Amino acid sequence: MPQIFLTLNFQRLAVWAGRVALLFIMVTGPGWADLSPAFAARGDIPDTRINEFSDPEEIVHLAQQSLKRLKYYDGPIDGRMSQMVIDAIKDYQSTLGRPVDGKLTTELAQQMETQGKVGDMLARLQEVRRTKIDQARRALMGKSETRGFLDNAAENETADPTRDVSSCFKSPTEQCLLIEAVESAKGIFKTELRDWAYGEILVSQAKAGLLKSAVATVRRIGDARLILVALRDIARAQAKEGRISEALDTAKIIPTLFKRLEALTSVAEIRMERGDREGAADTARRIIALSQKLEHPLQQVTVLTQMAVILSKVGEKENSMAAIASAEKVARTTTASDAFGKIEKGAAIRHIASAYAVLGNSARALDMIEKVVGDYDRIAVLMSVAKALAAAGQTDAALMVAGKIDTDRYRSVMLGRIAAEMSRKGEMDKAFVLVKYALSKAENIELPYAKSYATGQIVLSLIQIGQNGGKGAFKRAAEIAEQIENDRLRAYAFWSIASAQSRMGMVEASRQTERMARRATDAIGSALSQVWMLSDVATELWRSGDKKQARRAFDEATEIARTIGNAWGRARALAKLAAALHDIR
Repeated sequence: MPQIFLTLNFQRLAVWAGRVALLFIMVTGPGWADLSPAFAARGDIPDTRINEFSDPEEIVHLAQQSLKRLKYYDGPIDGRMSQMVIDAIKDYQSTLGRPVDGKLTTELAQQMETQGKVGDMLARLQEVRRTKIDQARRALMGKSETRGFLDNAAENETADPTRDVSSCFKSPTEQCLLIEAVESAKGIFKTELRDWAYGEILVSQAKAGLLKSAVATVRRIGDARLILVALRDIARAQAKEGRISEALDTAKIIPTLFKRLEALTSVAEIRMERGDREGAADTARRIIALSQKLEHPLQQVTVLTQMAVILSKVGEKENSMAAIASAEKVARTTTASDAFGKIEKGAAIRHIASAYAVLGNSARALDMIEKVVGDYDRIAVLMSVAKALAAAGQTDAALMVAGKIDTDRYRSVMLGRIAAEMSRKGEMDKAFVLVKYALSKAENIELPYAKSYATGQIVLSLIQIGQNGGKGAFKRAAEIAEQIENDRLRAYAFWSIASAQSRMGMVEASRQTERMARRATDAIGSALSQVWMLSDVATELWRSGDKKQARRAFDEATEIARTIGNAWGRARALAKLAAALHDIR
């Protein structure tokens, strides 16, 4: 194995949240991340349903098509009810657990049609998944530096049943937590979930400096696509640690161009953040040159607009404008002859418009919004413009743009952010009035989690207002946090308030809020979620200077992790704990 892989430093792999995201990862993998979110959300099933049939032959014809698609029927599609069709209907009814009478109703035919289309969609996605895995394997096999990661020996690994981890929980170290995390992951039955856990474990191993162990964990990942993601994140982590030359070396061996460019983009961003203007510009120019070889127009636009922003921030305005002009040219020549093409083109325009907003040209961004196709992309542009205007202190203009966001879940969040910017300008009365209005919009949100998230974001805005000197903001934030329905988001809101109060020297108020935070934490039903949130809290408290409270939060998380018996949850919890311990050591 080349020396580079003995000195790798990983950051976290992407964590797929929620069952819907997990389904897409199982079926399609990381390739979905390259598509427009608007397209991914719409799926492949039409919203309309057949409610009436003009004659009996139509319903039989539909049933025959659907039953054939579902492998229950292999006869002619002629709209005639035969014994063969009746037998197929009976088999289908039996599978559903319905009364088996062979009778065909409109409702049953519609169900067959829907199930058949879902089956077709999943079959196509499975084919895409297989194709992408094959492509990833070929890419990895094509380079001697990456060939060694394709190791299937891990599939036969079993956990050590004699291990005793009591001493580790009593006096945890990063190394012992991660050893137990790996052993727990070996017991995960489903390959997709096991890969997920290994992805998080290797991040923590690398953070802890356990580089050989991290490389061994990479080899345990069964999905070749995720290995490509890992290589990208290796370079990102090396850049964040200031190891730029190693990050560039790692990016060089990534066999797929877009993943390599994503890694290089992180290098450019880190260089910019660290004040290395020349290095950031040099990396950006290199990325632009390589992007010309991308075959996917949306990927090319994504890269070019990111580089336009970086070049502008490091003072290369001319090169920045050239990059965004190239992005516009690609977008104009993108084919939009079908639904997918229109969505791709709309997403490309969204990237360009958002870049103009970040660059301070909000007027140009708003001019482009009429060309944006999907609601998601339109809202994304409006959010980018409003955010840029607010950050520039143009809060009145930001409010006008936010008013064009016709979805309460996004409008309420943006109004809260604008309120925080108003407080930074000393406009406290206006800030509090705007927060009240943002809350009224959040109340209209129907989806429980979306409502909780929006309310939580408003709480964070109130925290900023309190830090800017807004009297009573922390108290109001706590009152609003109490109304958050989602246990985890409610607990996180209280911990955030307590941490801010502590930083402001509000010792007694911080203690009171912390008690509320602990009660909210206890209400979280999932032990893994408790560990995850407390680990994040520990890291944030440590960074804010409250080291004693940070250690207490970590110790609580450790005690909860001890009780997790599920292999997948335990592996992930221990990996998260190890990462937090690294942050607070």
